[in-house]
Amino acid sequence: MFLTLIIVELVVLLVLVVFTAAILLQRRRVHDVVPAPEGTANPSLYFKIMNDTARLAGFQSGGWFRPKSGADQFPIALWLSPDGKTILWISAGRYLGFLRYRRSLLMSKVSDEKFIITADDFVMGDLVGLREVEIVKNADLAELTRRHSQRLALMMRPEPKTFSSGSLLWEMEDMMQRYVDKLAACGLGKYLGPDRDEWRFTGRGAWFFWRRAASVVFRSSAGGRRKPGT
Repeated sequence: MFLTLIIVELVVLLVLVVFTAAILLQRRRVHDVVPAPEGTANPSLYFKIMNDTARLAGFQSGGWFRPKSGADQFPIALWLSPDGKTILWISAGRYLGFLRYRRSLLMSKVSDEKFIITADDFVMGDLVGLREVEIVKNADLAELTRRHSQRLALMMRPEPKTFSSGSLLWEMEDMMQRYVDKLAACGLGKYLGPDRDEWRFTGRGAWFFWRRAASVVFRSSAGGRRKPGT
């Protein structure tokens, strides 16, 4: 029994070390996507349903994009909400070439120091207080939008910024730039060049990110829901 406990503890420790090292070594980019032809083929029924629902709900298209990395094979569709105050990001495909990836999120900007994000699956946790993230696991667009609107209504802050449909990618990248700037200022991340594009977590940042990610995964529950199209 004692030997079994030691083995389990060693396995858990090894997993923690491996995941922390992977997070530490991964190079990320602020400007990580480029334009793609609208209607880019995607076999995911989830992607089609979410985009069709956005169109029917009155969202305005802000363009189609794809990751710069050839290993990440998924299109990204950006939409602007009917009131112009929320950006919708829809993506589905293969991450790193083999990991199935399906995620949508809503983002509103309350101020330069506060962004509200509501997503239907795991997103990068916030370590510096810039983004308030809530996950409504496997929600359809109606439920995701309803919850995001509720969160905005409960905030005792100024009205969210109004976006333009032609600048949605710039707004998403601006949010990421501000986030990485704060990570660097706190010693949790660092830029890898003077252009402030490529970056990665420091050892301390990788550890905190792993802890935050694990807690989000363990707390999130789909409540019996399945993703649209599954």
